[in-house]
Amino acid sequence: MKLLRNTIGTVLLACGISSQGYAQTAFLKLADTATSIPGGSGAFTDLRTPVSGVNRAIFYGEGANGQVGYYQFDGTTLTRLVDKNTAAPGGSGNFTNLSFFAYGVDTNFAFRGTDAGGMNGLFLLSGSTLTVLGNTNTVAPGSGGNFANYFTPAIAGNSLALFANGPGTYRGAFLHSSGTFTRLFDTATPFPGGPGNLNFSSGLGFESNAVAFWAFDSVSFTGGIFSYANNTLTTLAVTNTVMPGFANRFSSFQAPPVLSGGNVIFTGQDTVSSPAVRGIFAVPVGGGSLTALATTATQIPGGTSGNFSSFNSFAYDNGTLIFAANGTNGTPGIYQLRNGTLEPLLAAGAPLDGKTVTGLTLNPAGLRYGIVGFQASFSDGSKGVFAADLGGPGPAADAVLGVSSYLTAAGMTLSFTGENNRAYRLQYSTTLLLGSWTTLTNFTYIAPLSVTDASTAGLTNRFYRAVSP
Repeated sequence: MKLLRNTIGTVLLACGISSQGYAQTAFLKLADTATSIPGGSGAFTDLRTPVSGVNRAIFYGEGANGQVGYYQFDGTTLTRLVDKNTAAPGGSGNFTNLSFFAYGVDTNFAFRGTDAGGMNGLFLLSGSTLTVLGNTNTVAPGSGGNFANYFTPAIAGNSLALFANGPGTYRGAFLHSSGTFTRLFDTATPFPGGPGNLNFSSGLGFESNAVAFWAFDSVSFTGGIFSYANNTLTTLAVTNTVMPGFANRFSSFQAPPVLSGGNVIFTGQDTVSSPAVRGIFAVPVGGGSLTALATTATQIPGGTSGNFSSFNSFAYDNGTLIFAANGTNGTPGIYQLRNGTLEPLLAAGAPLDGKTVTGLTLNPAGLRYGIVGFQASFSDGSKGVFAADLGGPGPAADAVLGVSSYLTAAGMTLSFTGENNRAYRLQYSTTLLLGSWTTLTNFTYIAPLSVTDASTAGLTNRFYRAVSP
């Protein structure tokens, strides 16, 4: 079965964005600062960038009087997963603190937390089962002692990789798989080609048996992007490496990189030369030629004049890059690079959920299966977390869904272009993240064709896809 998905949701917003030259994208609100906290009291006061999958999105939220927790939206229902009322397994009492961001969203969801006794730990929620993967009673292999604390984990299937501290000044990179921690490398590992050792912090990218990370030399302070796979440390780019497409050389990098589809994606810049060059770059995980994906020499798409001036955050998944960047006037936006085509998804000043966007932020792990989660700030001071359906892993070349009209009393009329004499099913869902679709009609395409869905009369949200056969 071939999925030909072009999702249309929050109908008036989708039409407005399309008419302004933006990618036709469905946006679904997960929660905002007017949303009541499930299992808590009052409304959210702050929300962090979510991670999204096909069936759910997870985000960190805060409320009055120290309320913090992780919350899940499955397309219809917002539920509490973990908060300060949740007992910390392997420790004492309930959680007293939780890390700001969510990691992993499919079957397994990992996070960092602190229990009532002040013990730091790394935890996994698989379905409804909450377990401790490690805490300060867990031996950190190769460190001579126990873990002291854990940094941002990256999940791939049933395994995860992360940086963690051990006793004293010890810091290392570890793989957790099948219930066991394995040391990959640490701050006693020599910096390739340098006088000192690796020094690192923040997060890393992880896929299969490989990790990608930023580090600097403990003596020369030379920085670089590296990969580690099959017990081999590979230099991908360092300060003084020539930036692809420029005569400039990298002067610094931003962590962490993302690893997906055998490619490492990272942000780097040359702020020594004038004019400065900044951008998002790609390199094979095993090393090789660097590719510039978007830089300060890239013209902003969507009818906006000028080039990008800076890059704030990005997410990448198997060939699709979503990034938040500013224009020369400082206006932020979210953009998509897929199959060689760069187009805007949403920009400051655009309407979203009936309000005006002023700021946008992405989670590096927030793009999965063509659905990306992001945080938006608004001109009225409120915030919200949203999911955007990009239409699957790649745009369909042989079928396009569009909006011909929407009338409150008459419903939605959809235009459709496909392959002549080919059978299609037009389906709809009331939610974006819930994998449940209802067939509206079956047809064999002969141009031109339009389909009216009268049952949308009075609705504000409905999502569509075309499936063949």
